[in-house]
Amino acid sequence: MTGLVLQDDVHLLAVDSPWLRSVAAHFAHAAPAATRTDGIRLKDRLHLSLAYGFDPAAAGALGGLAKEWVGEWADPSAPASWQIRLYHRTAGAEWIVRESLDVETRQV
Repeated sequence: MTGLVLQDDVHLLAVDSPWLRSVAAHFAHAAPAATRTDGIRLKDRLHLSLAYGFDPAAAGALGGLAKEWVGEWADPSAPASWQIRLYHRTAGAEWIVRESLDVETRQV
């Protein structure tokens, strides 16, 4: 984890992990789908979303909660248990979890 990012419309925890980038790249290369019209978009910046789509007036209060919550457990040197999820976006812009994989505890 590289830091807490607090903006008017999104709060997230930035992650820098070559291992996670490698997992994503390998999956994107090895996951053909006859029904997919667009390629899999690899993210430039990995992150854990804490809050998004909220009223900008709530940014301060939510930011305070994020700082309190993250401050309790966000030690960048600590091992972490990860779960990789594959989502599908429907025509109605709803996200559905297609697959979920628990990854062994490792430092990323």
